[in-house]
Formats: sequence, structure tokens, C-alpha cells
Amino acid sequence: VAEAILRPPHPELFILEGELALLRGEESKARGAFARAHDLRPHTSWPETLVHRYAEDSPDTVWLKGQAIEIKTAIEAGESSPEANIELAVVALGQGLKVEAMDALDAAITAGYLDRAYLQVSPLFKPLADEPRFAAAIDRISQNVARERAIVLAADWLPADLLSAVKVSP
Repeated sequence: VAEAILRPPHPELFILEGELALLRGEESKARGAFARAHDLRPHTSWPETLVHRYAEDSPDTVWLKGQAIEIKTAIEAGESSPEANIELAVVALGQGLKVEAMDALDAAITAGYLDRAYLQVSPLFKPLADEPRFAAAIDRISQNVARERAIVLAADWLPADLLSAVKVSP
């Protein structure tokens, strides 16, 4: 991350830096990284959400409540990206609303979210780690990935030599 940050800056690198800082228990460094991500893209929602979620002393719950309304309104208006619901889950966690966070996570999976490793490793979702619904969500992603993999492997357009060149596990 440190080497990549020396290149032209991108907000995702600072978000990654912030998440790594959270994993190390360095909330102050995480806040700084999230603020840098927000400075690069001040009009984008995700970095701003992280700034308010990890505000000094405690989450900015007033702002988070408003953000939840904005995200839900966008979803109702047709925003269909899984990331909108991922953000909504983080907003809900910032308010201590685990049930709402899991509802948003389930909606993200329904919308096509497939990155189970991120959910399992990211400190943003750590408050859900012991929830039975979280384990079920991870299993659901695994099933979705297996189903998609089977579809690709059965496709008539898949070159046979590709499968012999790469070991494919079910």
C-alpha cells in the first residue's frame, strides 16, 4: 500500500490503508486515511461514509441516519449496485444496528455481491462476525460462486485447452 500510494493517488488505496490501520487497532491512522480518500473524491459517498463512521470519539450517528435515508432512497429509485447495500450495511453498523446491517448485506448478495473474503477480513464487518446470519451470508456467496463457476465450466464456448492449462477446482 505504501508503495502504491506514492503513485498518483486513488481513494481506494487510502481506504485500504484505513482498513489495515483498523486491523492493527490504529483508529487515528484509519481516520486520517479515510479523510485523505474523501479529500480526493469529496463528492463520492463511500469515503464520506467512512469519515463519518469512524469520526473521532464516536460515529457521527446523526449524519449516518441521514446517509441511510439517502442510500435507501437511491435504491428505491433504481440504484441496483451491490455496493450501495454494502455501504448501507456499514452505515447501519455505525449506528449499532446489526439486524439492519445484515438486511443490507443480504440485499447486496441478492444484487450480485460475491467477495466473501473481503467481508470475512475487513474490519468494517467485524461486528457481524459472530452473527449466524453473517455465516449464512458467507455460505450463500460460496453457493453463488460455485453456481457461476459451474455455468462457465459447462459453457460450450469455453476452450477445452484452457481447462487443461489451468487446474480448475470445483
